[in-house]
Amino acid sequence: MLLGGVVLVSLLAAAPAMPAPPASASEIEITGRVLDARGKAAVKVPVALATAQRDAAPLAETVTDAEGRFRLIAPDVGMYEVRVAAPGMLPMNAPLHPLLVPVDLPPLRLEPSDPLRLRLVDGDRRPRVDARAIGWPNLPAKPVDGWSIAPRAAAADAEGSMVLPRRRGESLDVAVIASGLPEVQARRVPGAALDLRTEETCPRVLRIRDGAGAPVAGAIVSSERFVLGATDAAGELTVAAPCSHPFVVTAASSSGAARARIEPLPPGQTAALELTLEPPQRFAGRVID
Repeated sequence: MLLGGVVLVSLLAAAPAMPAPPASASEIEITGRVLDARGKAAVKVPVALATAQRDAAPLAETVTDAEGRFRLIAPDVGMYEVRVAAPGMLPMNAPLHPLLVPVDLPPLRLEPSDPLRLRLVDGDRRPRVDARAIGWPNLPAKPVDGWSIAPRAAAADAEGSMVLPRRRGESLDVAVIASGLPEVQARRVPGAALDLRTEETCPRVLRIRDGAGAPVAGAIVSSERFVLGATDAAGELTVAAPCSHPFVVTAASSSGAARARIEPLPPGQTAALELTLEPPQRFAGRVID
């Protein structure tokens, strides 16, 4: 009997711990499995859950177990995404738009990254260490089993280098920006590295107004690819506009949104540009189970 008891205790001790159930009825379980490029379990790969908002911080984080499996808990129904980021591999996302019930995601097979290295340099080829870059494929790939490559973004390191993940053989379009400088873009970037030159800057003052003509403080102003800043108490923001060509900005707040094309001015001239926000469209409806 003693031997049997020892065997039973040993078996129980060796058994894997069962995951705890959700702590409340509103929480929702998300599970899945990550495989390496050879189709074997990818162990200790970071996995995170975040809301679907741009640059949202993770709500929950874990790593894959010995079988490549992971488990996350969402606090309630909502719009989420699962993020998987393994060193040397393409970062992948699975959108859950919306998450209403527990879900077991299809297995994700990781793919090696062929990184693209960028620098933003001035006329003397000095790199900007405050630069930021984003990239996007000029031929978007369709999601595979609900998984797609995460948005490509990078910040410059101490040497001004930015690294964007890239699929082997993939051609990326890129945009780079730095403080006080206009956005610079390059299309169908070849090779493994590229230096982009800064452009001459002609600052422009934007004045954001609501439908009644009142200044809008805190309006978010963006270029085509980057957030440029927020308006001050007077509803104004000075942006770094290119001197040689037009560029498009958008402004948005709870008062509405507006979009404008900023044309370059003749040398020596300055002028503020006023944008009037269009009221947001409001929708009403009913949701039933």
